[in-house]
Amino acid sequence: ATQTPAKPAAQTPVKPATQTPANKSDSIPTTKGGGVDAAKTARNKNAAGDITYHKDGSVTISPRVEARIQQMADNLNCDSTALKGLLFAESGWQVNPKSSAAGLNQLTTDGLNGYNRTYGTKYTKQDIRNMDTMQQLDIVENSLQLSKSIAGFGQNHQLSNGQLFAMNLYPA
Repeated sequence: ATQTPAKPAAQTPVKPATQTPANKSDSIPTTKGGGVDAAKTARNKNAAGDITYHKDGSVTISPRVEARIQQMADNLNCDSTALKGLLFAESGWQVNPKSSAAGLNQLTTDGLNGYNRTYGTKYTKQDIRNMDTMQQLDIVENSLQLSKSIAGFGQNHQLSNGQLFAMNLYPA
């Protein structure tokens, strides 16, 4: 597929993954926004300009988040559009969504306990909720790498979209 280069300072609007054709990873629906959702933006203060929430349900992610997602996809050997879809499906790109799980990939208590055991950390759900977008993306990548290892996939294994989504549900 031919891709049109992105404008340097522009941010990429993202719609829910269900609206993206499954076989066209470079095709993300875009939107003008419909105005910023001030209430959701205030709740997600840790997004600090990295994520803009629009009243129509779409979000706009900054170029630095876009670059970090691509780096994570390369490290995980998966499709970056699927990774963005996973995070949208899990949290709506909210760094502190109102739920019993925590973070962009919605770590459960079991998942967080496994993460802490493996990486020698002592994070609580509140610690994750207090992290900014880039810090949470580090947690997302580490937890998915851990799940990939537990699932028995080698580092060079190309993850399908289904495997990526299933790994996020895998308690560590």
